[in-house]
Amino acid sequence: MPPHLHGEDAEGMFLSVTSGNVHRFPWAAGNDAQILIVQMGSKSTPTIKELLMKIGFRSRVVGWRELPDVWARQDLKPNLVILSGGEQSVYDPDAPGMSAELFRAIIRESVILGICYGAQLLAQLGGGEVRKAAKPEVGMVDVRVKSPLGHYKGGTVVMNHGDEIVRMPADWKVVGSTQDCAHALCVSPRAVAVQFHPEMDHTEGGNHLLKYVAKAIADCRTDFSFQPSTFITEAGRWLRETIPTGHVVCGASAGVDSTSALLIGRQAYGTRIHGVYVDNGLMREGETDEARGIYGAAGMTYVDAREVFYDALEAIPYPADGRPAQRESAYFKEVRAVVGKTFIEVFARQTRVMELPFRALMQGTNRADIVESETGLKAHHNVGALPLRLMEEFGLDVIEPLADLFKYQVREVAEALGLPEEVARRQPFPGPGLSLRLWGKIDRSIFPPLARANRILHEVVVKHYPAFNRRPHQYYAAFMPLPSVGIMGDGRVSGYGWWIRLVSARNRENYSSIGNFLASAKFYAELTQRLTTETRMPDGTPFIRVAQEMTPKPPSTTELH
Repeated sequence: MPPHLHGEDAEGMFLSVTSGNVHRFPWAAGNDAQILIVQMGSKSTPTIKELLMKIGFRSRVVGWRELPDVWARQDLKPNLVILSGGEQSVYDPDAPGMSAELFRAIIRESVILGICYGAQLLAQLGGGEVRKAAKPEVGMVDVRVKSPLGHYKGGTVVMNHGDEIVRMPADWKVVGSTQDCAHALCVSPRAVAVQFHPEMDHTEGGNHLLKYVAKAIADCRTDFSFQPSTFITEAGRWLRETIPTGHVVCGASAGVDSTSALLIGRQAYGTRIHGVYVDNGLMREGETDEARGIYGAAGMTYVDAREVFYDALEAIPYPADGRPAQRESAYFKEVRAVVGKTFIEVFARQTRVMELPFRALMQGTNRADIVESETGLKAHHNVGALPLRLMEEFGLDVIEPLADLFKYQVREVAEALGLPEEVARRQPFPGPGLSLRLWGKIDRSIFPPLARANRILHEVVVKHYPAFNRRPHQYYAAFMPLPSVGIMGDGRVSGYGWWIRLVSARNRENYSSIGNFLASAKFYAELTQRLTTETRMPDGTPFIRVAQEMTPKPPSTTELH
């Protein structure tokens, strides 16, 4: 069966991946996948699935607790079983794992690849030993290999481990090591143990290593290719079959995900779909005008809710107890929650005001949104809270045509839909927007200069790097409320600063790891000149410093909070 047809029944009707009233378009799904990924607790497990799709393989993800039942029920055993990373230590009493009996059964039938925690679990199950590392490795380090594995020849890798394999099972041999990790890459006839993360964007040759294990060792055949035009056609057919009658409301933010979903919805539903754009006052200067240019007036409602969001944010008390870092973290966790809650209230109120017989809510939720919410890595109001509110109040179904796609695939869909490159390649932007790009208690006076600074940064990036493949993948300016002294004109002045973040990701753009983007001297000169002369606080306080963060991920993250 062609890969794009998995998820259809014998009569051609799509079988929705459904939870309650939430329908997710099943793309490249199927329990007959040759590769089984076992979730051992890592938040980057979906990145393994993403990379496998990129190199041509479907896969299925199951939790480690489900594994015994899945293995017992599955007649056709997978060629390759991948054990993901995890947050615990394999020697902890309650750590994720499997019985020795199940391990022997799996390794008789399949090749096993262990990644990070999964590698340590493989070593333990095979008779080796794992202990706390003498020197933990976090970030990017170099792996040296004794001999290539196919096209994999070592290089920079992403490490994130506090334990290490100190004694290998008897039939293992070391293929790669780092300065501080003797067993970074080990192989045996039926197992491969990788202490680093080949699925991370900034691991050099991770795709080659994964492809070698899948094809050369596990004898998997390529069975997936992504055709955006086919996806659009079948997603539209699925939408019509899932919601054949009634009106559909769709939130649209001018981002690539929601815009692609809305356009597919327009093709499927015509005048039955209605877009709602909410201006929360937390975006770059001019964003709402750009949204109007993208969507037009027909079938769209534009809601000015800036003051509603500002009132809600200013009402959040700043914590009085705990260390400064703890207080800041707790405060911005609440900021995220309040922005999400306020958006839900505004959206629900607008849905009531429109007085149409809505049958469903359509969202541009993608695979990363779902996984980040389910694993607790990041809260998304479009996963859980908003759908539940509209399901409860209006009895709506929720439809998500992009739920099985990763960001790079959504961008390909956007291009196939004919969206302008500035939309199809638009950088990610968090739902809470500029409310996360500052320190300290929020005051609405911060947002006009902050919005202006981010517009300036965007204009300077586009001017100096007109080609998208030359630009940083994500960039923003953050308000740095640290008063300092400078000179403007002939006098000394006190002012604030701008914190600049320019990051690079690889083509898959999953941001599980990021690097720094170092721009040209001319770029920094123009950016600094414009930020210090074109932005001021409403009370006249100038901005006199510009600083750029240099930290990769790990250990840092893209956003501040």
